[in-house]
This record gives sequence, structure tokens and C-alpha cells, in this order.
Amino acid sequence: MNKYWQESTRLPPSLTLDMVLIGSAFIAYNLPWIASGTAGISLNGYDLAEWSSLHPSVVNMTPSLLTSFLLRLPLTCLALIIATSAPTPPFRSAAWWMMTMMFMLLTLTLLPPLEFLTTDRGNNNYRQMFALSTFTGLIGLSFVMGLMQKWHKYLTALLALTGLTASIGGIALGIDLYAGFFLPRGLGVGALLTPILFGIITIITWAGAKTGQQ
Repeated sequence: MNKYWQESTRLPPSLTLDMVLIGSAFIAYNLPWIASGTAGISLNGYDLAEWSSLHPSVVNMTPSLLTSFLLRLPLTCLALIIATSAPTPPFRSAAWWMMTMMFMLLTLTLLPPLEFLTTDRGNNNYRQMFALSTFTGLIGLSFVMGLMQKWHKYLTALLALTGLTASIGGIALGIDLYAGFFLPRGLGVGALLTPILFGIITIITWAGAKTGQQ
């Protein structure tokens, strides 16, 4: 049993590459997406989603809070990509536990503040966060348990493509919103790197899925 456990902790090269890319995408998401002359208002992807949710035009747009949704979606995609990358069978390896823990921690970051459960259940922004975290948690748990295992590579590619599209759409809407305040602004390194890394993940996983079929 100890020998099996020791062997199971060794990540295969393909999974190691996946983890490097996922980790890099997570770091990019947390780097500035909008760079301004003042460091205090240089926003990363998560902060930009929160900031945009307070703007009346975002609240009243159709669909409501679309900008915030697009900016949060890359984080959802990253959590689900981790879930599809978890090795199987479940429970049998340290690598599986590590990936599952990472997926769960990332899912928790999508949860709204505790006020949502007590005094602010009518807040549409918090409702969106709760819906995303619940969806991510339920779907991700099915992935780490091995559901649809043979499709995981294709699902990873689809999730990465979704993250790429959402990143571009989110920053396009976000920087347009930011322009209304006449503040110095520019695309931050995070806004540039996040879609690039999602694109790389899409290409690599799609190629791996097609190779596996042959």
C-alpha cells in the first residue's frame, strides 16, 4: 500500500504541464487587468468584477451583471479545469487529493460574503456569486469523482476556450466602463496573459485528446 501511495504521488509529465499552465493562469488572473497611474486602483480580474457590479449600467444591462459574470467566469473555468485534470480512480492517490483540494479552495473563492446568508439575500451580485460557486462545486465534484472520464480532455479544452472568450469579453466591457471615469488606464499584464494562457491550454489539451483517440 505504501509503495502504491508513493508511486501515485508522482505526477505524469502531462499533468505536471497542466498544473504549470493552470497555476500560471491563476496568477495572471490575479495580476492587474486594468493598469492606472495609481496603484490603489489597478484592478485584477476578481476586483474588476466586484467593482463593475456596483455600477448602475452593469446592474441594469441585459442580461444584468453581464460584465461581472464574464470577469468571474475565468475563475470558474480554472476550478473546473483542475477538476477534470484530477487523476483517477478517486481517493486512491495523493495527487487526486491535492487536485481536489485545489479545486475546492478555488470554488470557495467564488462564494459571496456571509451577509448573503443573513441580511442581503436579495443582492443580485451575491446571487450571481452563489450560483457560480454552487454550479462549479456540483459539476466539479462529478469530474473529480471520474464522471465522463473519457471526455475530460475535450471538456478541459472547452472550458479553456470558454475562459479565453470570457476573459476577452470581460476586459473589453470592463475597460469601457472604466473609461467613463476619465481615469488613466491601460490593459494590465493580467488581462493580456490570462487569455493567452487559456489559449495555450485549449490547444494543448485538444491536441492531447485527438492524439489519445488515435
